[in-house]
This record gives sequence, C-alpha cells and structure tokens, in this order.
Amino acid sequence: MSLTSARLTLRVPEECDIDWITAELQDPEIQRNTTVPSPYARRDAEQFVASTRERGDNTTFVVTITATGGPAGVISLHQRPKHAPSIGYWIGKSVRGQGIATEAVIRICRWGFEDLDLPIITWMARVGNDASRAVALKAGFQMEGILRLRVTSQGRLRDCWPDRSSLKSSPRTPGRGPLHAQGRAGMLPPPHATDLTDEEHDA
Repeated sequence: MSLTSARLTLRVPEECDIDWITAELQDPEIQRNTTVPSPYARRDAEQFVASTRERGDNTTFVVTITATGGPAGVISLHQRPKHAPSIGYWIGKSVRGQGIATEAVIRICRWGFEDLDLPIITWMARVGNDASRAVALKAGFQMEGILRLRVTSQGRLRDCWPDRSSLKSSPRTPGRGPLHAQGRAGMLPPPHATDLTDEEHDA
C-alpha cells in the first residue's frame, strides 16, 4: 500500500530501510524530541520494521521523495483501542526545511478522514519542540494547551503540547488542512525529528 502527494510517496517500511533508519535515529534532536530508544541500535530498527509488518495495519509509512525514491522520514497514523487516532512523524536532518513533513501530514490526515472515515485525528509534541508544532499548525492543527508531565523521553517525564483535529463535519479555514482538497471550508486541528507521541518511533 502507498499514498502519494505532489512530491512524496508514503510506503510501508521494508527491510532495506533498516540501515537508513538506524543512521537517521542517531540524531540527538530526534532522540530528544521522541520516545525512540536512546541510544538507538540497529536491532531497534529491525524490531520497528518487523513490528509494522506483523501488525499488518498499514498505518506506518516511510516518507520518500517520489522523484528520487530516496527516504526522507517516517510517519504513522495510530489507531489504538480507547484512544483517539493520532499521528507521529520524524524527518531526516538533511531534508528538513523543505515542507516535507507538512506535506506528509496533510496527506496522511486526508487518508484518515476520507478513506478510513476517522472522526478526529490528534497530535502531541514535547513542549519546546517548536519544529513539530510549526508543522502541525501549518497542517491546520489547533493548540489546546499544555499537559504536564505527560510523556516520557530519554527516561524523564516531560510536558507536552496536545493538538487535536476537528471533527470531519466541523467548519474549517480554506487551505488549513487536508479536507480543503474536498472543497470544504473550515479548520483542521491535527502528527520518527519533529513530533513526540506515545509510540516508540514517533518524532
């Protein structure tokens, strides 16, 4: 399974991604802003790829540049029992600042709303993770405050920013979120280096 946008292809993780994931997740910024293991070893990447294949839920994707096929990051749409659907992502250091994360977030949210019929999508990041917050806001997410000592990163409890997406039926500001592609007007609040979630490989 794959999802495409103007510049990107989102595909399921494969064994050929293990070395690349291992290398990218040595980045101190990703380790600081996510819940990935720190230090991060190759076996962690092996377990991550294996777990996505075992679940068979096809909701975790490697973000690739369509023109080159090169990997740029990872994005997930998590659906867990008794939890609202949530997104998490990270983008490799060498390709940050090009709007890749925002484009990937908009695409996966559109998929969640249009194809999976999700009523809401949420996002969360460690307080201070300004890059992730900027991506979420550009994608249409709305800030809802601060949760104190909500997430664990590098062995410490940390405050986080919770954002949420509006219901599909809620009004939205044109161009602020995935549903604008359907011609609807209104606001979309929403997602391993920009986001922090409860999942091991979200950034």
